[in-house]
Amino acid sequence: MAVARSVENMTETTWLDATAQADLVRRGEVSPKELAEAAIAAIEAVNPRLDAVIRTRFDQARLEADGDLPDGPFRGVPILYKDLGCMVAGEVEPRNARYRQVGRTLGAVAYLESRAWCGIWARRMADWWNDHDLLVTPTVGAPPPELGWFTAAGPRQEGERVISFIPYTAQFNMTGQPAVTLPLHWTPAGLPVGVQLVAAYGHEDILIRVASQLEQAAPWSDRHPSVHA
Repeated sequence: MAVARSVENMTETTWLDATAQADLVRRGEVSPKELAEAAIAAIEAVNPRLDAVIRTRFDQARLEADGDLPDGPFRGVPILYKDLGCMVAGEVEPRNARYRQVGRTLGAVAYLESRAWCGIWARRMADWWNDHDLLVTPTVGAPPPELGWFTAAGPRQEGERVISFIPYTAQFNMTGQPAVTLPLHWTPAGLPVGVQLVAAYGHEDILIRVASQLEQAAPWSDRHPSVHA
């Protein structure tokens, strides 16, 4: 089995996406436990150089992958949680603890007014797409900062630093509009530069069609970073 062998030879699964891995599980060519072991081996191989995975739960992942997993399109595929705004097992980031403190000072009337404003703003935002198919923006507002930059000034300033880095994306979490980001440019150092496409509410079909054509016109799947597993 390709992925079973990949625990020893990681190149066989390094570039399989989640859809391809899930297909292997469905066809019985690999088990979720084997995919988990391959992912763990990859993390252990490169994380000392990248420090990208800041918390691990390898033993729990092995037990879960070997257990009775619920059915679904990505059954058995290991994933990583993005640490931005992610709480795992009652753990709360200092920034989110700060937000909770601020939230406790917000009265019911002010809360309801804020919710109403968000709804009005989302509808006003959606009007732009009555005359346009897509909005094109950068994905982030600056090149990736050094590790630790977001939290270096403490929880009060962390939120401001996060917001300064994502001026083009967070608003669509509020409006519920579909968006996709594609690596369509690279810096002289070889870092990908994302381009975001945003469609009208409910028009994921347009995004998928355009993203597929862009990938064919400017393919990136064969561009591999120097450090990978």
